[in-house]
Amino acid sequence: MNANEVDLAELERQTVRLTERYVAEVVLAFDLCPWAASALQGNRVQISVITDFFGPGELERVARKCDRTLELTRADIELVLLVMPRLSASRLEMDQLLARFRAEMTKREGVASFALAAFHPEATADTASGERFIPFLRRSPDPLVQAVRFSALQATDSKLSGGTTFLDPTALDLSTWSKEEQETVRARIARRNLNRVLEQGIGDLEARLADILADRDRTHRELGLLA
Repeated sequence: MNANEVDLAELERQTVRLTERYVAEVVLAFDLCPWAASALQGNRVQISVITDFFGPGELERVARKCDRTLELTRADIELVLLVMPRLSASRLEMDQLLARFRAEMTKREGVASFALAAFHPEATADTASGERFIPFLRRSPDPLVQAVRFSALQATDSKLSGGTTFLDPTALDLSTWSKEEQETVRARIARRNLNRVLEQGIGDLEARLADILADRDRTHRELGLLA
């Protein structure tokens, strides 16, 4: 089956299912983001699947598509997961995508209203520090961009001591804080989540992620996305 013959409706349904597995079995199960649980319970989270096929070197087109999708988001939605199951991009290229996405959003709005963070299925478990462990925690089944309204982040400033990895510490809006405060908050958040995983058992996390990714591979193979 070629790219034009993929059942896009089924791909969207399965992508949502896989993303929900990741949120439930990793993010919520390890209590990586208490705020995410609250947002989910309040129906303020949206999973938007972009089923377009994006080949290598198409980051500009991906950024424009992400921005158009985000533009249509309801005002009451605080967190949007833009999932791209047919995006051909490495984990490092996702950072380039974020830069282009921010530029598109700023060009349209005048000022970016969402904080962005990239998630990607490829990463090894580096426990040397909390910061270096973040990519492993962000091993979503498909490449995705997390977009969180700055207004929602500002409302949680007083709760940052609780920590979050789902809301990537490098994406937090800390522009009004001193450099020392920013470094302390980011380090504390990342360290807190690494310690939580180590206490609960990194083997458990690795097994959960491996099972979700295996599920993704089976699903993509059945849909004709993998040989």
